[in-house]
Amino acid sequence: MLGLLLARAGVDVLVLEKHADFLRDFRGDTIHPSTLEVIHELGILDDLLKLPHHKAPRMRAQFGDLALTVADFSSLPVQCPYIAFMPQWDFLSLLATHASCYPTFQLKMQAEVTGLLEEDGRVVGLRATTPDGPLEVRANLVIGADGRHSVVREKAGLQVEELGAPMDVLWFRLSGQTGDPGDPMGRFDAGRIFIMLNRGDYWQCGFVIPKGTLDQLRGKGLPAFRESVARLAPFAANRVGELQNWEPIKLLTVQVDRLLQWSRPGLLCIGDAAHAMSPIGGVGINLAIQDAVAAANLLTAPLRAGQVTTGDLRRVQHRREWPTRLRQRMQLFIQNAITTDSSQIDRDGRPSRACQMRCTMKQKAILAALLWNLALNGCALNPEVRTTADDNSSLIFGFYDMSEAPYELTCVRITQDERAGIAYRQSCMTTFVNGLFFIENAPAMKYHIPFFQAGGRLHMISSDRKDLIDVPARSLYFLGSFKYKVLYRDLGEIMQLTPEKYGLNPAKSPDEVAVLKMLLEKVQDPRWKQRIRERLAKRGG
Repeated sequence: MLGLLLARAGVDVLVLEKHADFLRDFRGDTIHPSTLEVIHELGILDDLLKLPHHKAPRMRAQFGDLALTVADFSSLPVQCPYIAFMPQWDFLSLLATHASCYPTFQLKMQAEVTGLLEEDGRVVGLRATTPDGPLEVRANLVIGADGRHSVVREKAGLQVEELGAPMDVLWFRLSGQTGDPGDPMGRFDAGRIFIMLNRGDYWQCGFVIPKGTLDQLRGKGLPAFRESVARLAPFAANRVGELQNWEPIKLLTVQVDRLLQWSRPGLLCIGDAAHAMSPIGGVGINLAIQDAVAAANLLTAPLRAGQVTTGDLRRVQHRREWPTRLRQRMQLFIQNAITTDSSQIDRDGRPSRACQMRCTMKQKAILAALLWNLALNGCALNPEVRTTADDNSSLIFGFYDMSEAPYELTCVRITQDERAGIAYRQSCMTTFVNGLFFIENAPAMKYHIPFFQAGGRLHMISSDRKDLIDVPARSLYFLGSFKYKVLYRDLGEIMQLTPEKYGLNPAKSPDEVAVLKMLLEKVQDPRWKQRIRERLAKRGG
């Protein structure tokens, strides 16, 4: 995805793929509405939906004896109000096909990265092996998007924070039959999670086990395992005999971790290479896509100029770290709450009575966490939008002064009026350390007063204004200038127990003309540059 976005922007890109194809059993295939919206913005949604896929406007789950719908995406104000289940190899092939239409894009298969090229402490390229022999590539920027077992991050020496995952997943298939449920299913029982994804002619099944207990499970025999599956999915009980041996039952080792720093000079990691996710919620590929869009938005201009700084790379992490941490926290809560220690499973594979009682007490909390997790995944927290201007979009801009703040601003957001779908639609602005922020592709509509994100906190403007910002089509809209000001600190804040009391107030300086001049230096699209010059001329600037 990042290669496609950068190539569209005229940046030379070489993508190295270790294998001869994209066929991998464990690559996620859960494409959420927020990701489908990005595909729509790129203009390739029609081609995507021509590929084999299953639409799931709802997610069903069973908690003990309670069966219910835990998520309904059908009312989201988006092009695709559903989750699309699609083999990731088809999705990746589509992206590669469209990217190959751009002369600045190259894809080299069977190229396995083995090391990095460094000069004066900066990464300047990489080494790889290919069927034709060793390969060295020099580049202004190396992106590590090579998954949870990333060679790039290992060779870069980036420090990994292990968050722990008390579970692994057994991955296998059962055939589909007429009359089967249409929606994907999840069974959350005492000590067990069992997921079934409808792939048309077969069900992709995930059977969660406590980490490190595969040998113990196998020791009980395949008939006992088949009985456990039949108990968790009664409608498929007549098919468990398809599991004739352990060979088609693959172990997916789950890990949840994140890099403390996603980058170093000349190198950036995104996706699972920066933050490996639990399979709960099927969020991995969607977070990776959001990372790619954010990276393209923030790095296109520096890459065009051939001057990517460490500050540019850190802004990608600042932009994406908060939603990543929140999702990981929700995933860890769910898996820790539901996964049972192997000592609490009886000979028949059933949790002990005491375990069942404890898990029953936790079900309400797990359900609430799952609902919240699905809401975040489906609607996207900090959704990324493509920032290329078109004839009807508007450019919204402003200035902040965070000189008195204890941290940098990481994002500015404007939210659509409730009548336009406030629960989903948000526009996030590119931010710069010199105070300028802007978004280039804002659709014409009414927005609420913006709020600012910094240091993991959301800051509202201190104002009595209740009106909406009405942004017309094809306009340059100046939001204004603002200043962060600490009002007072109490003892709790000094001891770092409570946040400081602050105000984020409208400011008179810099005025619109001064901010327009800053904007002219940052905006790359020639159409916006022309409109800014015209506005400056009218303002006497």
